[in-house]
Amino acid sequence: MTELLNKIMPNIMEKLPTFGLAIWQTILMALWAGVFIVFIGIVLGVSITVTRPGGILQQNAVYQVLDKIINFFRSIPFIILLAGLMPLSRIIMGTAIGLEGAIVPLIIAGVPFYSRQ
Repeated sequence: MTELLNKIMPNIMEKLPTFGLAIWQTILMALWAGVFIVFIGIVLGVSITVTRPGGILQQNAVYQVLDKIINFFRSIPFIILLAGLMPLSRIIMGTAIGLEGAIVPLIIAGVPFYSRQ
């Protein structure tokens, strides 16, 4: 089986250990970002729900601000957000590339979508 895979895709088989590391880093990145997205998204989602017009704690000013911020970040494509948040990633995580550098943009991109759910 290994001979067949080496014949079909030799470049991939040479870098197989690197793929394992990349898959592990992807899982870690998704888990870390997911935890923050859930917690921050629930807080924003509940806040926007209770402060909306007709909500139990109706606050039009708070609702309007949260609504505009959430809709603004939902409308930005991720790759543009990733490039725009590089300085913030460097400040928070110490780097803008790799596993650590991608977590901050993932959180900021995912929270508005989760809060609207």
